[in-house]
Amino acid sequence: MRRRLLTSTLLVTLALSSSSASAAAPTPFCSQFSDLAESGEVGSVEIDELSGLAASRAHPGVLWAHNDSGDTARVFALDEAGALIGTFDVARADAVDWEDIAVGPGVAPGSSALYIADMGDNLAARTDGVTIYRVPEPPERPDADGRLRGTQVLRLVYPGGPEDAEALLV
Repeated sequence: MRRRLLTSTLLVTLALSSSSASAAAPTPFCSQFSDLAESGEVGSVEIDELSGLAASRAHPGVLWAHNDSGDTARVFALDEAGALIGTFDVARADAVDWEDIAVGPGVAPGSSALYIADMGDNLAARTDGVTIYRVPEPPERPDADGRLRGTQVLRLVYPGGPEDAEALLV
């Protein structure tokens, strides 16, 4: 339980640090969790509009991130301080408007996968639905650039028509 709280606190801090343009002190967390707070700064110039961030299930201390629209179909592996440790192209994926990433169960029992949500729709133009890419986490710690393979393409359609979604939970 303590590890899960630490990871959640860390993710919020990294997300806030990467989007902040000022050098002001970080916003303090509520006193209940202040002893768990850690912070880091995403320092890679490749990550210029961080839109999704999730903690790896397969590799403790690794965070997965991606940019918003305008980037290629790739994800970034970061350490807990926000330093880039690897960049990974996602096979069989397109990046129209990636909004979020989550980590959850893979197809094989006991495996872990990344779920990447290409679901941004600011102009309500996605009449054919949205796409979630499920790709297995690599078996080795992602300490170098590479390519993620085995991508499954999951197509979803909102029953009431196009929606602009910004978050994905798995």
